[in-house]
Amino acid sequence: MMKRLSLVVVLASLLSSSTVVEAQLRRVLDLNRQAMDAYNNLEIEQAMQTLQEALQNAQRNGVTGAPLGRTYLNLGVVAIGGFGDNGQGLQYFVEALRADRTVQLDPLTSTPDIQSVFTLAQSRVGSGGTQTQTQTQTQTQTQTPTPTAAPGTIPHRPHPEQLSNTALPIFVEAPDDAPVGAIYVYYKAPGMRDYRRMDMRRVTGGFGVELPCGEVMAPRVQYYIVAFDTSGAPMGFAGSAEEPFSVNIVSARTQPAPALPGQAPPEQCTETECPPGMPGCTSGRGNAGLGDTCRSTQECRAGLVCDDDFCVADAGGGGGGSSEPGEFSRFFLEVGFNIGLGVVKSGMPVDRIPSEPSNAANLGYFEPGSPECNADVAEDGYCLNLVADGIALAPGIEIHAGGWLHSRVALGVFARIAVKAGEGSLSRILFGGRLSIRLTPPAREGFEAVAFLGGGGGQYQVQAPDTEPFAISGLVNLHAGLGAAYRFTPNVGLFFRFTAHLMLPTSLFAMDPTLGLQVAF
Repeated sequence: MMKRLSLVVVLASLLSSSTVVEAQLRRVLDLNRQAMDAYNNLEIEQAMQTLQEALQNAQRNGVTGAPLGRTYLNLGVVAIGGFGDNGQGLQYFVEALRADRTVQLDPLTSTPDIQSVFTLAQSRVGSGGTQTQTQTQTQTQTQTPTPTAAPGTIPHRPHPEQLSNTALPIFVEAPDDAPVGAIYVYYKAPGMRDYRRMDMRRVTGGFGVELPCGEVMAPRVQYYIVAFDTSGAPMGFAGSAEEPFSVNIVSARTQPAPALPGQAPPEQCTETECPPGMPGCTSGRGNAGLGDTCRSTQECRAGLVCDDDFCVADAGGGGGGSSEPGEFSRFFLEVGFNIGLGVVKSGMPVDRIPSEPSNAANLGYFEPGSPECNADVAEDGYCLNLVADGIALAPGIEIHAGGWLHSRVALGVFARIAVKAGEGSLSRILFGGRLSIRLTPPAREGFEAVAFLGGGGGQYQVQAPDTEPFAISGLVNLHAGLGAAYRFTPNVGLFFRFTAHLMLPTSLFAMDPTLGLQVAF
């Protein structure tokens, strides 16, 4: 009886486990179907997201074999056909073949370009791409100029080491008459999240490139190479993203300085040099191409902008002139606190009669229209009767928002809300419009200086020391000034602005030093 019961329990457990596995397999396959339906409907982003969900589901639940291979295969199809990323598609196809050697492309979603990349993936897996590269490569490079080769179809010999902050030459042999359309090196330096691409150019005996010196940093730089024929189809590779070549970056040489054939070894960068593509540099443009990762537009080639960490085509158009669309954030919002320094002078009208005679020490009564008062006041009105002119504090909060119509010209609106104010129309608020002119080259990060002028309406009231009422101004505002900002990221920074205000027709002059937060987008 007990044996039968145990057998039933075992069978139930196996059945339950089988059911769970079958459910997970079905889930992965369903997600693949949904993704490719979205891909066929040109919903590329949705297709990629759904396939990534399928991949995570498969990895989390131990799904292997054909379902996993199909997921990687579909990811490669979407990467190449939807995003034009042959490099990423190649890696997905390699993973697909590693999971399932029998996996094949669907003729309904395949294209000549996709088929070419898939053929290259088959070649890579067949040439040893499934094997793990020996861990002795880095050790060997520090001891001898002869490196351990990563798998590939292109002959390549990496340098064992390079001096830090010195351009790294990379060379592959190729006959001058080889039908090569382009050869790219994909490299990753310390701190980079993804591989970045650079074009290799024709040099004596093959193709070569020098990685930017500003990105050659310890402990190592990794890279792999992919060649394409004149039609854009992949034709060979050296190394891979999983098994890249690795060059040790050292502070003192133990090997001869590397160089491209027929060229002198590159010199170490100095602190004053600004290599193209180095973060913070404003001279020149970087080498990152279309679809490559980036941290700022300066890292992308001319004609491309950095959008969401990828170099993309500049969609701003090109109408000539000095405008550089995409080099700067289009809109901004600034919120700051200003001290407010108002000039108070004897004879300025005030907003009310003091509540007690003791609060009228600096006030005098004048008949309407009397020469002692600088402006008309109502009957029983008062004007300041100061012993000497001076400066009074008038703190406030200023909000300024606008957009750049051009790389050098912006329009905005502002509002100044006084912390303290007296009575009368618009006594506490000043508002209007502002025209800003950029004085420095446009940049998404770093320092920026502007000059501005504007106008509006409202009041700017000041309160003289030991005086209860506030001196009132006219309701028309004219202002001008200078500003500076420093953005730590493309979206967030600090700003300082100095503004001179003139209120009319009842004149009042005031100055606003303002410090606050700037948000750009």
